[in-house]
Amino acid sequence: MKRRGKGASLLSLLLAVLLFVLAAGCGRTEQKSSTAASESGTSKESGTEKAESESGALTESSASKAESGSAAAGTRTVKDQFDHEVKLPEKVNSICGTFPAIDAIVVMLDAGDKLVATTESNQKNEWMLRVRPGLDTLPTPFSGLSSGNVEELMKLSPDVIICGKAADYDTLTSAGLTAVQVNTTSMKGIQDYIALIGEILGEKHAEKAQRLLKYYQENLDRVTAVTNGIPKEKRPTVFYSAGKTITTEGNNSIVKEWIEIGGGINVAAEHGVDGTFVDVTPEELLEWDPDIIICRDYATKAEYENDAVLSALSAVKNKKVLVNPYGIFKWCVRSADEAIQPLWAATVIQPELFKDIDMKEECRKFHKEFYNLDLNDDEVNSILFPTR
Repeated sequence: MKRRGKGASLLSLLLAVLLFVLAAGCGRTEQKSSTAASESGTSKESGTEKAESESGALTESSASKAESGSAAAGTRTVKDQFDHEVKLPEKVNSICGTFPAIDAIVVMLDAGDKLVATTESNQKNEWMLRVRPGLDTLPTPFSGLSSGNVEELMKLSPDVIICGKAADYDTLTSAGLTAVQVNTTSMKGIQDYIALIGEILGEKHAEKAQRLLKYYQENLDRVTAVTNGIPKEKRPTVFYSAGKTITTEGNNSIVKEWIEIGGGINVAAEHGVDGTFVDVTPEELLEWDPDIIICRDYATKAEYENDAVLSALSAVKNKKVLVNPYGIFKWCVRSADEAIQPLWAATVIQPELFKDIDMKEECRKFHKEFYNLDLNDDEVNSILFPTR
């Protein structure tokens, strides 16, 4: 009996130990599983957060692209030289200008295909037709603009119209057309509106505008480095003929600027003439008796020579009546070609000081660089010494 009880007790003890061991092992397994589940849960949570974060980033990126695409198909705002804020399409596909110089600038900036209207004078210019074929087939709706005739322009519906006069701006915008007003009265004004037209046309056109402005400034610096030191008594007087023998430009004009930069004195400005396209009397012109006369138009030169009164001028007698160069546009006024005018002005107003400037070579380089034209000698001469 005692032995059997002792054996039973021993067996009970062994069973208890075995149960304890099994219980402990199960607890460790549950703890390990719980820990693994917890780490896995963190990992899954992190993965989820990462996926959600990437998803969010992609969503934001997609939204940015969508907004960018929307902007590309939308509008942008530019401020013109008279502080008008003008809303334009993101990409301008059609443009025109109320005065002829705009076409030359648009063409120079490699956007001639965007012109949808032009002026009669540009349609008669063989050089303009060479760089913008088909210009003579475009409508010419600007002649009636002063009387408010905008019907043809409204049919064309250009993305933007460039104008110079406040009255034109008011007429165009009152008709619901998009217009930008530019300042053409000074070199700074012209430089700024060339840059503005580049901005309006878009990136690659803006880059070329800046290239032109750099060239323009280099020419100004090259000339003024010499002429700024010329005293007044050594500066010849110059009269500029703006289309007629007694029509001129004085103070507050680009003409006064390039005459002075070239080393001369604008004789009309010196006598109080202000603004552009101002008529003086033959008597005043005779009294002023300028050393040099620079004609905008070839025909005017012969008018001086054949006029019974004005032929007595010293400039006529001394063969100092000159015709300003004229290619894609007249170099002397309000266009992109104004950039080369300071060089020419210096060589004719102060020829002894600028013998180093070869205008034939300068003309050739200018047209190659900015119009991609390879000019032969006859073509260079036809621009420098126009007969039209």
